[in-house]
Amino acid sequence: MPKIVDKQERALGLLRAARTVFAKKGFEESRIEDVAKEAGVSKGLVYEYFRSKEDLFFAVCDQLAGKRPITPERGAPTNPQISAIVQEVASNYDWTADFFLVLLDYWAKILKGSPRQRKKYLKHVEAFYAERRKEIGEFLANNRSKGELRLGVSSDVLANLVIACVEGIHMQEFLCSGGAGKDEVLALLADLIRRAEIPAPASK
Repeated sequence: MPKIVDKQERALGLLRAARTVFAKKGFEESRIEDVAKEAGVSKGLVYEYFRSKEDLFFAVCDQLAGKRPITPERGAPTNPQISAIVQEVASNYDWTADFFLVLLDYWAKILKGSPRQRKKYLKHVEAFYAERRKEIGEFLANNRSKGELRLGVSSDVLANLVIACVEGIHMQEFLCSGGAGKDEVLALLADLIRRAEIPAPASK
């Protein structure tokens, strides 16, 4: 009886292998053959799932910075709503060294790639950030409608601040062996944002 192949699981296996290869060798030095060897499959099978090395690279980037369930952080949040916003953004990043190593190649294509590459990669990254801004905007609108959150800044300003801080914290964790851990820094970020909250009107 033929073995039933779970295509979704197979694709995830190929992405895990590609992630390891890209992080170790870099995009330019990596080959589809390397990914196939890492995954223990044929090169042809990789092409059944991904048309090119670039498509595979995009898929890896999406997996490293894609929507994933939020894992509650240790310690009580300073403000449930604000903390949830920060964790919502932070949860969309893979907090391993592989993320930053792959990200370096990603930004290199934007900064130093050909005009075609810059255009393609900028379009891809804009879609990612647009989704993060949308999530934060919807979160703020929902909590404001319930009267649970009153911030004196726009959702776009808040999104830019949180995204920049989360990515910066990720970079610090990768580059620096000492210093505070990410949970502690994210908690401080939530507290700083909370201070921009507008006090509720005093009841008469």
